Amino acid sequence: MPLLSNLLRGRGPSAPVPRRLASKLLACCTAASFGYAQPTIPPAASASPPVEDDADVIKMMEFFVSERGASRATNTITSADTKVELPGVTVEKLLQNVPGVNITTSDPFGFKESDASIRVRSFGITRLAVTVDDVPMGSNSARYGTPAGRIVDNENLSTITVSQGTGDVTTPAFEALGGSIKYYTTDPSPTMGMQAKQGFGSWDYRRTFARFDTGELLPGLSAFVSTSDLQFKTVAVPEDSQGRKLDAKIRYVLPNTTLTYAFTWNDRDDYDTSSSLRWDRWRAIETGNPYAGYAEARYSATDRRDLAEYARLGYTQYTTTNSTLTRTLMKDWSDEGRNAGQLNTLDASVNLGDAPNSSYYYYARNGRMDAFSRAIVDHTFNEAIKGKLATYYQHKQYYGTAYQPRSTALNNISNAYRQGNGTIREDIWARYAYMDPSRTTLVPYGTPGALPVGFTDANGNGIFDPGEKLDPAKNVTAFTASGANAHALITPTSTTLANATTAIPGATARDEEFGGYRWGFFPTLTGYWKNHTFTGGYWFETDVQNTIRPHYNLFDGSPTGGFLYDQVLFNSYNRHFLTESTMIFLEARSRWMDDRLGVTLGAKSLTVDRSVEGMTDGSLFFRPLDQQYAKNEVTYKDDFLPQAGLTFTVSEQVELFTSYAVNIAAPTQDVITSLGFSEGLLPERATNYDLGVRYSTPTFGATLAVFYNAYEERLLTVPLTQEELDRLGISGVVGTSVYRNVGGIDSTGAEMSFDWKTPVKGLRLTGSVAYQTAEFKEDLRVSYQSYMGNAADPRSRFYVPIPNPAGGTPAFATELQAGKTQGNTPEYTANLDATYTWREYTLSFGGRYYDDVWANTLNTELVPSYTTFRAGLSIRGKRGTKMEPFTFSVNADNVFDQYIFYSSGGTSAFDGSVSADYGRTLVFTLDAKF
Repeated sequence: MPLLSNLLRGRGPSAPVPRRLASKLLACCTAASFGYAQPTIPPAASASPPVEDDADVIKMMEFFVSERGASRATNTITSADTKVELPGVTVEKLLQNVPGVNITTSDPFGFKESDASIRVRSFGITRLAVTVDDVPMGSNSARYGTPAGRIVDNENLSTITVSQGTGDVTTPAFEALGGSIKYYTTDPSPTMGMQAKQGFGSWDYRRTFARFDTGELLPGLSAFVSTSDLQFKTVAVPEDSQGRKLDAKIRYVLPNTTLTYAFTWNDRDDYDTSSSLRWDRWRAIETGNPYAGYAEARYSATDRRDLAEYARLGYTQYTTTNSTLTRTLMKDWSDEGRNAGQLNTLDASVNLGDAPNSSYYYYARNGRMDAFSRAIVDHTFNEAIKGKLATYYQHKQYYGTAYQPRSTALNNISNAYRQGNGTIREDIWARYAYMDPSRTTLVPYGTPGALPVGFTDANGNGIFDPGEKLDPAKNVTAFTASGANAHALITPTSTTLANATTAIPGATARDEEFGGYRWGFFPTLTGYWKNHTFTGGYWFETDVQNTIRPHYNLFDGSPTGGFLYDQVLFNSYNRHFLTESTMIFLEARSRWMDDRLGVTLGAKSLTVDRSVEGMTDGSLFFRPLDQQYAKNEVTYKDDFLPQAGLTFTVSEQVELFTSYAVNIAAPTQDVITSLGFSEGLLPERATNYDLGVRYSTPTFGATLAVFYNAYEERLLTVPLTQEELDRLGISGVVGTSVYRNVGGIDSTGAEMSFDWKTPVKGLRLTGSVAYQTAEFKEDLRVSYQSYMGNAADPRSRFYVPIPNPAGGTPAFATELQAGKTQGNTPEYTANLDATYTWREYTLSFGGRYYDDVWANTLNTELVPSYTTFRAGLSIRGKRGTKMEPFTFSVNADNVFDQYIFYSSGGTSAFDGSVSADYGRTLVFTLDAKF
C-alpha cells in the first residue's frame, strides 16, 4: 500500500507534494431557472425556495442561469450535488466557480477565515449582504462578524443565490456595497430517516457528519437534528484544527401559516496556517537574483544580506545552520514554499522570548463559539396579502492568542512611563529598577532622588536577560527601552541589586477575549394586485461587542507555558462597541405587455448608529490610568438608496435584464476606535449597473452579463504624521493610524456561464468565463517617508512630495495611484467542468484558470497566472440491493500537483506578499442514508 499511503499524504508516486482539498462538482439550478413568468400569488410558505426534482429540468452544476424575471445578474447553486461535495469545505468555497467570484484560501477547506480572500467583483466579503434563511449575518468579518460557514453545513444546504452586482433591496445589511449571497437550508423531511457520512484523506483529514429527521410527528410538524466534527492539520502544525457544529430545525405547516425555528451551535479552534513571503524576497528565491524585485539602491544593508542569502539558497529550509538571515525571516521554504508555516521547533541557542523563539505554533490560534437561534413565521392573510416575520438572537464567545517579542512589551512599557511623565503604573506588573543616591540599595519606583539602574548587557540585545546583573555604575536615562544605556525592567519582588531578576524572562503572548451578542427582527408584508407585487419591510438589529487584549508573561518563559494572568505587561485595548441598525424598504414589481416586460422599482433608508468606549485605542494605554477612557459615537445614514430594474422576454428562450442600484456601507467597528477619528468620515458608497441576457432550452442554458461599478469614498488606514501625534498627545508612539476616505475604484467587466446537457447520454458540460478591470480613480495623499524624495530608490517615482508650508521636511506626499489596477484582481478567470454518469458511476473532471494579479496597489509586483484541475469519482449502491443506501466517492484537487503562488492581499502600496498553494489533495468519503 505505499502508493495509497503517499497519495493520502498528498504525495505522488515520485514527487513530494503537500496537500489540498478537492472540489467536486456542485449541482444544479432551480426549476425557475428555465421557467417562465412566475405566478402572481406565491406558493405555500416555506423556509427555503422550492426546487423541483423533475427529470426534464436541467440541473445546473455549480451555479449558472438565475431565475426568470430577476433584473439582476444572479446565479444559483442548489442542493442535489452539494450534499456529496467534499465534506468540511466551507459553504463560501462552494461559490468559487461562480463567475465574478474569486476565492483563495490558506488551507484546502477555507477553514482559517481570516486568511481567506473572498471577493465578488470589486468587493470583499465584508462588503456584501449575506443571509441564512433570510436572516442577516450582520458583519461578515472573520473577527467580529459571522461568516456563514460557521452556521451552515454543506449537507444542510438547499440553495445558494449569488447576486454579483446588485443585492435585492429587501436584503437586510449594513455593510453591503455590492451584491448579496443568500443561503437557504433544507427543511426537515416528512419521512423519518438518517444520514451518516465519514471522510478521510490528506492533511490527516477526518470528518464525521450525521443527521436524523424525525418525519412528521404531527400533521405538518417535522424536525431534524445534525452534528458534524471536522479535524485536520495544517502545514508545520502538529496539532489539529477542529470545527464542530450542532444544527436543529423544527417546521410546523398549518393551512395559512408556517412556523420555523432553527438553532446552530458552533465551536471551532484553528491554528494559523501557511506563511506568506514578501514578494521581492520570493523573487530572489525563485530567480536566484537578489534584486529581481527592485534595484539594490532600495535596500538597507540588512535587507541586502537577506536577499543575497535567499537568492543563494533558493527553496530550502532557512535555519541558523545554513543561513545568515535575520532570525525573524527564518522559515522552511523547501518544496517551493509549501512547507512554510508556523515554527514548530525552538532554537536552544536563543532566549525563549527572542526571535525566532518569539514565534511558535502553540499560541498561534483562534477560537469561535456561537449559539445562533432564529424563528421565522410565514403567514398568508388572503390571496392578496402575505406576511413574514424573522427574529434572531446570537451569542458570541471568542478568543485569539498570539506571541509577542519581548522587545514589544519592553517598548510599550517604556512608552507608558514616558507618556505618563513617570506616573506610577499599578496596571503594569513589571517595574523599572531604581536605587538610592548612594547606589547601594534598590528602592521602590517613585522614591524621591532615586536613580535609574542599568545592567550588564552581555549579549548586546538591550534587554535585561536572565543571568545578567544590574550595574549601578551605569548612567542610564529613565525608561530607555533599549541600547547601551537601557533601563532595567525587574520583577516587583526584586529587593537588592544582587538578587534582582528580569521582569520579562522569556516568551510573552496576548490572550484576547472578545464576543457579545446581537439580536434583531425583520417583518415584511407583500401585497398582490393584478400584475403588480408590492413588498415593504423594516429591519432593526442591536449588536454588542466587547474585546480586551492584555499581554502576559508565560510560565517559565516558555512558548508552551501557560499564561501568567497576574503578570500583565501591557494592554492593547479594552473596548465596548454598540451598533444599532435600522432599515426601511419598499419594492414594487410590475409585469406589462402580456407579462413580457417586468419593471422593478425600490428604495431603502438605512441608518447605522455606532459607538465605542473604554480604552479604544492602543495609544491610550500609554496615558495615566485616569486618562485612558475615550468615547466615540457616530451615525451613518442615507434616507434614499434607490434600485431599479427591467426584464424583457424576447422569446421562450431569451430574456433581457438590466438593473441599477445605489448602496452604502457603514464603516467597520475598528474605524471609530482611533484617537484621530473624525465624525466627518463618510460611509463607503457604490453605484452598480448590470445589463445582460439569459438563454435557455431543454438541453442548454446560458447567461451573459456586463457590469459597471462605481466604488466611492473608499476607506483606508493612513499613518499619523508626527504633527498629528503631537496634537493628540501621543508623540513618540510609532505606528498609530487613522481611517480616511481616499477615493474610489471603477470596475467594468463581463460574465458568462453555461450548462449543456450534451447529446452524449449522461455527459454534461458546465463552464464560466469572467472579465474584469478595476482601476483606482484618484491619487492618494499619504504620510511622507524619506524614500519618496530619494531619486535612487525605485519607489520614489510613484510619489510627489507635498511641500511643507512651514518649510523643512514634507509631512505628506501624493501617491500616484490613479489608473492603477486594484491588487489581487484577475482580469480573466474561467472554469470548465465535465461530468459523465453511467449507471451507478459518476466521473467528473474540470479545471480553473486564474489570471495574473498584482500583489500591490502600485502595480510593480506581479504574481503569475495559473490553471488547476480537479477530478472526482462517485459510486452509488445499486437500487434494490443492500448497497443502495451507500455512496462512495474519491475527489482530488490540483490533480497534476502544479506549484502555484497566490497573492496574499494586494492592499499595500509596496511589499505585497505571496503564499504557496497546498498541493494535491485527496479525500475519500462514505455516505449512507437510511
